[in-house]
Amino acid sequence: MSRRIHAAIVGAIIPYLLISGSERATLRTTVYLNGSGKRTIEAVTTPDRQTEIARWLRDSGIGSEPVVIVHKPGADTVTIRRSRVAANFQQLGQQVRLYIQDILQSPLTIYTYYRWSEELEIKWDPATKIELAGQPQAYFNYELSLPGRVLPDTLQPANGEVDRGKVTWRLSSAVSQYTIQATSRTIRWGYLLLVLYILAFVTYRVAVYIDRMLAYRPRKI
Repeated sequence: MSRRIHAAIVGAIIPYLLISGSERATLRTTVYLNGSGKRTIEAVTTPDRQTEIARWLRDSGIGSEPVVIVHKPGADTVTIRRSRVAANFQQLGQQVRLYIQDILQSPLTIYTYYRWSEELEIKWDPATKIELAGQPQAYFNYELSLPGRVLPDTLQPANGEVDRGKVTWRLSSAVSQYTIQATSRTIRWGYLLLVLYILAFVTYRVAVYIDRMLAYRPRKI
């Protein structure tokens, strides 16, 4: 059976000022085997900008938990993050789609496939174009972790860096909208062991049958 799961965390809308005002901004999504997941938006900035960065982070609408600010003693930067844990991905947004292709849909393969797709928007206010003029491009990281191994030829954009079940994109805030896609696959170990058990049992029964047939075979005098 192929399960279509709508994300409980709707497609991300990231304020441009959050990206441009941070030394590093990261949108991190983790999907678990059962289709549940967690999403975190994180920004690294200087202490004097933490208040406005925290406000822009709230404006992203990504998290539901309180904003967490981490300032390590002696560090010249602070890390600000907000997360949301989803027990499932059901009917709270069309911008994010997760498809899980399981054993009932493809009974002859030992793999379960996870297909992720998201429409990601960079929110520009009326002053954004003025701020962009003559300024270097601001970038942010989009990190996606899926069960199993990510298949590199399924990535969109195609320049994502794959590390087993994790893929990272470095995206420019000068582009107002992205379509993010990736597919992973994981081995159905329970299904594989069941198949091996059945094959071993059938082989054993056939061997016993052949042995009995040979035992009852009339001998030549």
